[in-house]
Amino acid sequence: MHKQILLGLILAVFIAINAAPTGTQAQTAQNAPPLAETINYITAFLASHGCTEYDTTNFHKQSCSSLSNADNCSVEVESKLVLTPTRELTTTPIPKLRQWTVNLQLLDPTSAKTQPDIHSDDGSFPDQGLDVTVQAQAGGIGLALPVDNTDNATHLINALSHAITLCGGKKAAF
Repeated sequence: MHKQILLGLILAVFIAINAAPTGTQAQTAQNAPPLAETINYITAFLASHGCTEYDTTNFHKQSCSSLSNADNCSVEVESKLVLTPTRELTTTPIPKLRQWTVNLQLLDPTSAKTQPDIHSDDGSFPDQGLDVTVQAQAGGIGLALPVDNTDNATHLINALSHAITLCGGKKAAF
């Protein structure tokens, strides 16, 4: 009976030691910014770098996104697209505003990447903007945010991946 208890204790200690993070992992987890700080960083980042601009045959387009509200892992995204005619089609810019809510827990933190935001109004692809996209765990794009250049995109990718991981987002199964 004592041997079984002792064997059980040894097994429990062995499992606890192997399940505990290593010194480097534990130190990294302690140094990582918490969710609120990460969301604040993303909000400030988008205010400074969350736009992309490109030209098509008939319009100059400016696409900007921002976080307007965050409630833990649920963030409200606001996207504004302003089309400024480059020809005599109309005389005033045409703004389009969209708002939606994204649950970061439902995104795949390993899928964050840059991709061209290709737009044209005549079927050709003369100019490209730049987006940071994140896939939903169930497939498809779960989030696409414009960014001003590839160097800054790396910072946004890292921050989004960190926030998604903190919220419990996991790599898509398929």
